[in-house]
Amino acid sequence: MKKIILLSVLLVFFQGHTQNIDSLPKPKIGLVLSGGGAKGLAHIGVLKVLEKYGIRPDFIGGTSMGAIVGSLYAAGYSAAQIDSLFHTIPFDDIMYNRFDRKYKSPFVKEHGKKTIIDFPFSTNDMSIALPRGLSDSQRMFNLLADVLLPVQNIEDFSKLKIPYLCISTDIVTGKQVLFNKGYLAKVATSSALLPSVFRPLEENYHLLLDGGIVNNYPVEEVRDLGGNFIIGSDVQGQILEKDQIKDMAAILDQIIGFEMYKKMPLKIALTDLYIRPDINGIGITDFEKIDTIIARGEKAAEIALSKYEQLNKLQTFEAVKGLNYQRPDSLIFDQIIIKGQQNFKREYILGKIGIKPHLKVSYHNFLDGINNLIGSDNFETVHYRFKKTNNQEQLIINLKERLNKASMGLGFHYNELYKINVLLNFKNKRIFNNNDLISADI
Repeated sequence: MKKIILLSVLLVFFQGHTQNIDSLPKPKIGLVLSGGGAKGLAHIGVLKVLEKYGIRPDFIGGTSMGAIVGSLYAAGYSAAQIDSLFHTIPFDDIMYNRFDRKYKSPFVKEHGKKTIIDFPFSTNDMSIALPRGLSDSQRMFNLLADVLLPVQNIEDFSKLKIPYLCISTDIVTGKQVLFNKGYLAKVATSSALLPSVFRPLEENYHLLLDGGIVNNYPVEEVRDLGGNFIIGSDVQGQILEKDQIKDMAAILDQIIGFEMYKKMPLKIALTDLYIRPDINGIGITDFEKIDTIIARGEKAAEIALSKYEQLNKLQTFEAVKGLNYQRPDSLIFDQIIIKGQQNFKREYILGKIGIKPHLKVSYHNFLDGINNLIGSDNFETVHYRFKKTNNQEQLIINLKERLNKASMGLGFHYNELYKINVLLNFKNKRIFNNNDLISADI
């Protein structure tokens, strides 16, 4: 009933009714941003047009790429700033978790040249297992931890510039995990972990992957936040026919989205202003088409919002100014807390990063140090955050060690004599101590 009343008021207003604007009800605008991989870059275009029309959402909810774009907007970045940021992101490096070679140990540099993928190997029964994903998500986390640094101490997402939530999937229970509290950089990362591409992320007893598996368009959740006029930007695909499933990306998209596509008619019915950018010819990994995708988002939003261009007159917010973020020059930690360490001593971890309590370190050198620790290949993830408690500057490091000591790597090489060669590399770490390693090629 409330929705019908609100829409009726809006229609009267838009048709030129002379009623005083101040006497009209103020809508609470909720913005829903769907997942869709690279297709989610269209959300940036949608945000640009919302700003053009002076419309600012009161709430934001997103999944996967929608969660990432939404987190930046909720933190205070403008659409133009998000556009500029995404144009600097090396998406291939994010997808494959690639780091500059300078951070890697000599063996890791050599081993990385030889193999494409490593399979966990059990020395007990001499068996090989499939990895939980092709890549870790450290590069994605590093990016978000850096750009979301100004809001990292805001653990209640209702206290952000725009209240925010995102959705991840617990692959143990098969249920969605709604995040409206926590460490923003980490939970936004967890929402965007494409299954089979990225390894799952552990958080509060959950084993998390892409939220799009269970809820790729969280419109009900945004309504529950308080939104009574929902604008939705939907870049999901659709159920493909047999002749359209031509590659692994299409198969992955079909698997992830199959159940969600069935639910979309009901979700669209809960959306007051539904924006559907043209995503034909765009795949979930087509990040190189960023300009085309953003432009398509703008075009779709222009068409949809042309009917609601005076919606901004029912709001009282100032225009989005953007976030004036400058990275700190240096850091000093009164206390350094390390969680998750099992096989490696505190001294080793701090030495790799190059930090000590009460010792000044440049922000740039600190980030280099985190990458050095990752480059050792002893850790799946190194999540860090800065926190001020009782007037003390804390650094909290959450580690996920690589517990599997042995692995079998697979690679392919080409030369004129033997043409294509298959290479198997066996390595076993920490047999006698934490620093030893045996490697053999076949």
